[in-house]
Amino acid sequence: MSPEQLKRFLVASRVVYAVVLLLLVALLVGSALAERYNLVYHWNELRVIDAVTMQRTGTDGSRTEAEAVLPLTVEDLGPGERLTLIASVRTETHDSLMVKTEGAPLRLYVDGALYGSDGDPGTFPGFQGAPPPNLLTVALPSESGGKEIRLEYTVPASLESLELPAFYLGDTQVLFMHLLSQNGPLFGLSLLLMLGGIVLAAVTLLILPRLPAAGPLPWLGLACLVAGLWGFCGNDLTVYLIPVPNLLYVGSVMGLLYFALPFLRYGMAMLDPRPRMPLAVLHNVMRIVFLFALLLHLVGLYPFRDSLVYLRFLPFVAVILFGLSVVYELVAHRNPQARRLWVPTGILTVCAVASIVDRFFPFMGPESMFFEIGILVFAVWTTYLGWGYLRETIDEAERSAQLAHEVETMNNSLDMQRNLYQKLNQSTEQVRALRHDLRHQLGAIRGYLQKDDVDGALGYVDSISGGIPEIADKLLCDNFAVNAVAVHYLDMAARNHIQADLRLVVPEDLGQVPDNDMSIIVGNLLENAIEACLYVDEDRRFIRMTSKVAKRRLAIVIDNSFDGTYTERGGEFYSRKRQGKGIGISSVRAVVERYGGALKYEVANGVFMTSLYVKM
Repeated sequence: MSPEQLKRFLVASRVVYAVVLLLLVALLVGSALAERYNLVYHWNELRVIDAVTMQRTGTDGSRTEAEAVLPLTVEDLGPGERLTLIASVRTETHDSLMVKTEGAPLRLYVDGALYGSDGDPGTFPGFQGAPPPNLLTVALPSESGGKEIRLEYTVPASLESLELPAFYLGDTQVLFMHLLSQNGPLFGLSLLLMLGGIVLAAVTLLILPRLPAAGPLPWLGLACLVAGLWGFCGNDLTVYLIPVPNLLYVGSVMGLLYFALPFLRYGMAMLDPRPRMPLAVLHNVMRIVFLFALLLHLVGLYPFRDSLVYLRFLPFVAVILFGLSVVYELVAHRNPQARRLWVPTGILTVCAVASIVDRFFPFMGPESMFFEIGILVFAVWTTYLGWGYLRETIDEAERSAQLAHEVETMNNSLDMQRNLYQKLNQSTEQVRALRHDLRHQLGAIRGYLQKDDVDGALGYVDSISGGIPEIADKLLCDNFAVNAVAVHYLDMAARNHIQADLRLVVPEDLGQVPDNDMSIIVGNLLENAIEACLYVDEDRRFIRMTSKVAKRRLAIVIDNSFDGTYTERGGEFYSRKRQGKGIGISSVRAVVERYGGALKYEVANGVFMTSLYVKM
């Protein structure tokens, strides 16, 4: 992926983020309005069954009975006890009953007949200890009238308390709209986090080989993915739409336990704290807790249902401790990365604290979204900062590549000057030897002529003329450095059967323009022209280059043949050898602008024309 493609991708990513956020806002507002105005989409209304008769039957056959109001938590339960909820209701045609099971096997009876069950042995892994939370929806008899609904829960060995939620009556459309109004915002937010995390991780992994600076972003993508997985798989609407409770339960728990690991990896990479050890120790502790909890669950010693009483606070603790690290880095070390991160980290930390408070003193209902909202804000904010940093990195990479090319061109120019200087030295020594032998050679010629041996004199002249060096072969302008570069590319053009006509006026003194910078201009122009000529037939290859000085400005014009193929965007020409802008062209433009000049490219009738000037 070229730097230009990366820049376009960054712009597109911001647009996608904006669209997704607008969709999320629309979802939240729509759900709030539906709840506020009690919108329903069918004639049948939702009915909540919360007044029941509860029977508690012990393993010894003893039974107690009492009136109860749901939801209710029953404590001090023993393995094998049965809790029976009995309600007399009036049902309508097409009614269904929906009840959430909370980790205990359930059997549903209507007028004494078994209509549904959940959590029977064999429907979940044995090491799990109890069935996963599920949403049981059963179609009731189609006849309208009074009916007795009986729910029988059997307490598994791993439970000492059981939550008994209210259950609902209505047709399937009404039940679905109830779930959507209660769980839709968290469902949509979690789904957004998952999709955003996948896209962020995938894209940054693709560009990572070219831009190592993007290394932290895949960890942020993974953190968003597992945070979304936690909320998505534990959502009643998801259980209703995707009835695979065992898989969803595992996904929710793994998202909860694993979140701290990629989040802290991303935080450490972005913050680069001094010292690094506290966050590294925290990360390793979280890793050990995750592996230990997973191992105890798999061997059946301490199932997730028991360990989650404490482990559910793990993500919040990780976020709060990271937030304290950001504050410490900002105050103690004036860390510039902490200055960038303190606002999004502060928002996420506040959301984590609010989530903890909501666990003990519920004020957001059954589906608190504090933490998911905090993660989304943190991810969008820090991703925006990360893309900005990547853009800076891309620009810096382009400048480095351009500088490296200029250095290479300057080194080549020095080599060309050195070779030309050596040739001149060799020619000078040969001229000195010829001047020393000139008297003897003239005497020999005189002897031939005195004998009227014209052929002998001509033969002798031919023999000595081959040793005269061709000093005049390579003098194209007065500036030695530019002349060396021009001579080099003139020879290269000749070897490639290119008709080259170079008429250069480049003074020895270029004023404010150093010889090396002028060599970069001339060298890159000639190199690009020669490369363009190689794509056309030999009989059509030509280069014409002229320069002149007027009013302290040096103007250069070069025309060359080419095959008509080129790529131009926004006035910039792109290389055929590599992806992105041509480095040589960029170097020429940079030098020209450095000295108050201007550069223009034109294309017409198979000819590529370049004209420029610089102020001397």
